[in-house]
Amino acid sequence: MAMSDAVELAVSRVKGFGNWPASGDSVNVTSRVGKCRCGCGGKDSWHATRFTRVLRDVTEVRETATPTWLNTAVSIVARGTVKVPWGAADVGLVVIECGARAVVNGWSIIQD
Repeated sequence: MAMSDAVELAVSRVKGFGNWPASGDSVNVTSRVGKCRCGCGGKDSWHATRFTRVLRDVTEVRETATPTWLNTAVSIVARGTVKVPWGAADVGLVVIECGARAVVNGWSIIQD
């Protein structure tokens, strides 16, 4: 699937700064936006809003997917897997587009 010129520009900027992800890199992963409502305030590892994990099986892609913290599909430019308390999770490098601009937002757990 072809992405917009804005997405490709955002990707080229990340690559230009030498920040393109590879398997074995530690990255911050977003799983939710707000704190959980169970009372732990996100301190329970199952309820954390963000956590640092080691990427595995990273591949460059151009597709859309829905992060767990958003109800809308967004552009994904890389996919990988990370270990989480409940097993393994698919993650995607999210690109947010707004008009003719795009920004690489970071890694998020994605729903397929």
